[in-house]
Amino acid sequence: MGGVGKTFLATYMENEINRKGTFKHVFWINVSHDFSIFKLQHDIAETIGVKLNRDDERTRATILSLALETREKTVIILDDVWKYIDLQNVGIPLKVNEEEEAWELFLLKLGHRGTPATLPPHLLEIARSVVMKCNGLPLGISVMARTMKGENDIRRWRHALNNLEKSEMGEEMKEEVLTVLKRSYDNLIEKVMQNCFLFCALLPSIRQEELVMMLVQSGLLNGKRSLEEIFDEGHVIVDKLMDHSLLFDEIEVLRMHGLEWTVDLEVVSLAGNEIEEIPEGTSPHCPP
Repeated sequence: MGGVGKTFLATYMENEINRKGTFKHVFWINVSHDFSIFKLQHDIAETIGVKLNRDDERTRATILSLALETREKTVIILDDVWKYIDLQNVGIPLKVNEEEEAWELFLLKLGHRGTPATLPPHLLEIARSVVMKCNGLPLGISVMARTMKGENDIRRWRHALNNLEKSEMGEEMKEEVLTVLKRSYDNLIEKVMQNCFLFCALLPSIRQEELVMMLVQSGLLNGKRSLEEIFDEGHVIVDKLMDHSLLFDEIEVLRMHGLEWTVDLEVVSLAGNEIEEIPEGTSPHCPP
């Protein structure tokens, strides 16, 4: 919808990015109503100073992608967008290093006023292990960074890592993570998506095709439709759960982010675990 302040917000973000200096380059591209892949490629190339001497869109996309990948950290702001844009077809590279992005986010949150923190050498390895245990969940990374801000005692870092390995969060971190995830769950809106998310909680790591198949077999996806339509819906739902950070993509398999269980669980799955005995008093009041 026009006139609701999208350009104003984008302008604010551009100013904030330039002020903090986190990125080397910030480019503003006006897309407009008469958008086309060819025209957008031309506008981006002109803005970043690249010559596109070919008419083939795929070749132009390759040239743009290579030019952007060789630059230092870059932000491209596309303003006045009125319909879906396939960024890969344009030539905007989407390849990312999730592990390094998680580490950079952690250092940024661990730092002060937009300046990434610098950790002493003896903490680097254990700090990276702490970040890895957050499983790429931005919220968990942010809360953990706030918890460890200004902390240089290696014993406290080891203690934090040990708790994460045992899936034991501090009460503050646990409450904040669960509160935001609950909000993400509530914002799924469609009941079928919520039910599919709850079903995923009972599964171990699983490939997306297998997950969709199980959703269909469980009866969560039904109706008088063709199988193709049902499976398409399943893939869309799983993709949306990943977009909401409710499912984690770990090298071609999906799983939920590890969270500590509580005594008020209604259902729990023990699939794929190595538990030999559950100590008395720690079992939730629900059937396995």
